[in-house]
Amino acid sequence: MKTASTLAILLASASFAFAAGPNDSFIGQFGAFNGAIVGQVDGHNTQNTIQGGVGNAAITSQSGAGTTGSNDSDTLQFGGGNSAFIAQKTGTNAQTTLQVGAANAAVVGQVNGKKNNSSIAQFGVANGAVIGQNAGSNSQGVLQVGALNSAIVSQANGSLPGGNVSTTLQFGIGNGAIVGQDGGNNSQTTLQTGVGNFALTSQAGARSGRTNASDTVQFGFGNVSIAGQTGGNNSQGTFQFGARNAALTSQASNRYGQTNGSTTLQFGRGNGSTVLQASAASGGANTSAVLQAGNGNNALVGQSSAGGFISSGADNDQTTLQFGNRNNALVGQNGAGGFLVAGADNNQTTLQVGNDNTAITTQSGSSLASTLLGGAAANNSFTLQFGDDNFSVASQTNGLNEQATLQVGKRNSAITGQANGATSANLNGAVTAQFGVENVALTSQSIANPLSAGANASGIVQTGYQNVAVAYQATGPQSMIGSNIQGTFQVGAGNYAVTSQATGANVSNTSVTAQFGYRNVAVTSQR
Repeated sequence: MKTASTLAILLASASFAFAAGPNDSFIGQFGAFNGAIVGQVDGHNTQNTIQGGVGNAAITSQSGAGTTGSNDSDTLQFGGGNSAFIAQKTGTNAQTTLQVGAANAAVVGQVNGKKNNSSIAQFGVANGAVIGQNAGSNSQGVLQVGALNSAIVSQANGSLPGGNVSTTLQFGIGNGAIVGQDGGNNSQTTLQTGVGNFALTSQAGARSGRTNASDTVQFGFGNVSIAGQTGGNNSQGTFQFGARNAALTSQASNRYGQTNGSTTLQFGRGNGSTVLQASAASGGANTSAVLQAGNGNNALVGQSSAGGFISSGADNDQTTLQFGNRNNALVGQNGAGGFLVAGADNNQTTLQVGNDNTAITTQSGSSLASTLLGGAAANNSFTLQFGDDNFSVASQTNGLNEQATLQVGKRNSAITGQANGATSANLNGAVTAQFGVENVALTSQSIANPLSAGANASGIVQTGYQNVAVAYQATGPQSMIGSNIQGTFQVGAGNYAVTSQATGANVSNTSVTAQFGYRNVAVTSQR
């Protein structure tokens, strides 16, 4: 074995004799604990290494002559405990590594290549692949089948139009994939099937026209997906099928007006989804959709598209769908405008089907100057809950506030709070419809801006028995502020309706309460 290793080193070293022409090297080793070392420079370099046995090692170093040279390396290892190390520089770099066995390791480094291509396929147990690519049109694919596999991919300064492309596929138990991409048209796809998989993707595209796209699909138990994207047209899709999955997506666009888009689908038990989206002044729109099916799921979404002093952000759009019991959906949206321009529109829809679900929505809109000079931004929220013991809270401030809540079932509660303060000049509108028994609807609306001509409008519809409807409306003391309008409609028995309205001088209060059934109570206070 020692003789075979020495011969392999000598044959590989002979390739250095060809400084300007093509360098070709082939090494075949079969046995145990063999070593192959290949060094090639200043040419069209081609390297093939095949090793069969146990404990073999292959090291390849290639350096091309400028961008016109090419570096090609293929390493095939069959057995257990094999390792492959490949370094390629300054050329069209292409690398393929295949390992079949147990406890194999592959390390690939490619720099300053016109094109950097690397493909690694590993079959066995506890395989590891580490790839670094820099300053080229970078492309990398990793396939691992087995248990306890790990893949780490780093791509930087990907040149256009190819940019950085990485695909990681893992089948087995305890797989981990970490991908970092910077400075290119970044595209990453990760598919994991097994138990205890982990996927982390980080993408950064600094300039206008660069995109970040990442797709993560996980099938199994206890999977975790983390995706971070900054500075580009950010797009992230995460699909998880199993139990106790967790998905975290963070997206931040820059001043070039790029958009953030996120789609998260989870099917299983106890899933958790967190989406954070932020666009800078004059940035693009934030769009997010979350679908969860099962019990005990949590969906948290935060979106911010605040404008600058004389610039506005784009819209925030969020859709949350949850099917099951004891699910929680929390949505926060900020669309405040710049000082002289309108803010962004906030649009939110939450659908929950099941029991003991909670939906909480907070929306913040435009400022006073942006409303008067640039037009008002809207806060739109729609919450639908079907089942029993569900809870809905909607809070909207400083915008054209519009909230609709629909609940079907029993013992449901809906709370709506709308406020346009001293820094806003907008309207409040709310509609709550409840069908069932022992439901509670509470609506609070206020306008405090002394220059506003806005108004409060609210409608509550309840059918069933022992339902409670409470509406409170208030404006400031100024006579130019708009009126309060409230309508309550109840059908059934033992229902209770309370309306309270307060305004300033020469401002009208209008309240209509209609009750059909028996043992209903209506209380109205106006001043």
